[in-house]
Amino acid sequence: MPHLKKVQQWVLDSILEKVALHQSAHGFRRGRSIVTNAKPHVGAEIVINLDFKDFFPSISYPRVKGLFRALGYSEAVATLLGLLCTEPEVEEVTLDGKTYFVATTERHLPQGAPSSPAITNVLCRRLDRRLSQMAAELGFAYTRYADDLTFSGSVDAHRKVCNILKRTERIVAHEGLTIHPQKPEFCENLNSRK
Repeated sequence: MPHLKKVQQWVLDSILEKVALHQSAHGFRRGRSIVTNAKPHVGAEIVINLDFKDFFPSISYPRVKGLFRALGYSEAVATLLGLLCTEPEVEEVTLDGKTYFVATTERHLPQGAPSSPAITNVLCRRLDRRLSQMAAELGFAYTRYADDLTFSGSVDAHRKVCNILKRTERIVAHEGLTIHPQKPEFCENLNSRK
């Protein structure tokens, strides 16, 4: 697959890295890191961490193709770019002495492709804008590192935690993603209550 990865790297360098992202996105960006993602939350009295369920597999080929159409590419070029950046799960099958690779799922973003993280960042621009705005309205900070969402606030915002969780779940669902049901984490700085 080195040739495919080389093409995906070209898509990343020539197309995806030129698209402006929301300021809340910190994963897989030049000049951003896990440290810049954490900085807005340092010293916060309340920190909420959520992540997406099956993040890359939930980004389908039609959605990736639609992204390239939205970036101004023709139907034919968007189709080609979408196909280059997605793949199905495959199963190796031998029939009459010949080996075939049979798709067992629809095409989606693969883990490990150079283009996949950047595609998710571009696709999450509206999500980041909506969550950032909602968090600010409720007195929270918001950042996203790949599929990890972090909200933080003061003790005064404590009573709004349920509101954050419910509204986040609705916004995320509207954007075609799912919050991992077993991974919400809620931390409270107990020192702030002394």
